[in-house]
Amino acid sequence: MATITLDKIAKRYGDTVVLNELSLTINDGEFVVLVGPSGCGKTTLLRMIAGLLEPSQGSVRIDGNDVTQTAPGDRDIAMVFQSYALYPHMSVRENIAFPLKVRRRDPAFIQARVNEVAQQLGLDPLLDRKPAALSGGQRQRVAMGRAIVREPKAFLFDEPLSNLDAALRGRMRGEIAALHRRLKATMVYVTHDQHEAMTLADRLVLLNKGTIEQMGAPLTVYQRPRTRFVAEFLGSPPMNFLAATRNGAELFGNGFKLTPAADAAAQPLPEKVWVGVRPEALCLSPRTHAVEAEIDWVERTGSDGFLYARVGDAPLVARLDASQTHPLEPGSRITLGFDELSLFDAESGRALGAQS
Repeated sequence: MATITLDKIAKRYGDTVVLNELSLTINDGEFVVLVGPSGCGKTTLLRMIAGLLEPSQGSVRIDGNDVTQTAPGDRDIAMVFQSYALYPHMSVRENIAFPLKVRRRDPAFIQARVNEVAQQLGLDPLLDRKPAALSGGQRQRVAMGRAIVREPKAFLFDEPLSNLDAALRGRMRGEIAALHRRLKATMVYVTHDQHEAMTLADRLVLLNKGTIEQMGAPLTVYQRPRTRFVAEFLGSPPMNFLAATRNGAELFGNGFKLTPAADAAAQPLPEKVWVGVRPEALCLSPRTHAVEAEIDWVERTGSDGFLYARVGDAPLVARLDASQTHPLEPGSRITLGFDELSLFDAESGRALGAQS
């Protein structure tokens, strides 16, 4: 296992800045998920940890040793890619054993390790098959087995589940989480899928335009976003935003009036703010706050119902119990109540403190 330290890492291609002097410490045995939209720099960062890209500035340290100029094969880090990168002419057994063979380990040791890893990943019946005879999930488990077999200091995952269907992704998430609990190894995982990030991470690192927008425990980041960007990115459906203008202690918008909590009202709020409300915070019964909305349409997905509406000209999504949505029809007007809200500066997008 290993502690990975990134000190003022930057990556530039001419005038294009991909990573901008980013510093991050990944603790020994921690599962850190790098998440963000396409082009935010998360895969570039992972590849610099692996040694596949050289930083334009800054250093990479593993257990205190500077490995910035160390070749990838000498960093003792295993990487699992989005494409499984298996050798098609080799069996599952041979693919898993390959990293040990190139290190000239004893054949008896190799056989024992391959059998041990295959048992951990449920690959015992598949050891003599070729990759072409495997499903997508089985191939990804073989790729993971090839990484595990040599017991590296850390594991790097580059969107490993992107090529799998939704049901298989859910199962593989569980397998990766169980693997981390069993190995207690340092793991760095890159994804654009916020659901993967929320369910797998000990600590979530949300990147935006080459910088860290926010990091912390997944639920903490979800419940206390520091910027509008974070609030929009995490959540499905994402947080609703209503434009409002301050007048004394009250906030006025198109079709609504709100009075924030007393401690919030005492803060020097800017004149223009965004009022953020999570879809699951909205309900059809009276609460501290309320908005009048006109229903556009309703989606019923089994246990959940998603109500798409408008407050003035602003879209609003409410996540309700499906049974509550049956009497609701497009074009009708309703009152939606909520207790919790977040406020963001309309100009900078910065959060103005936790609200209730």
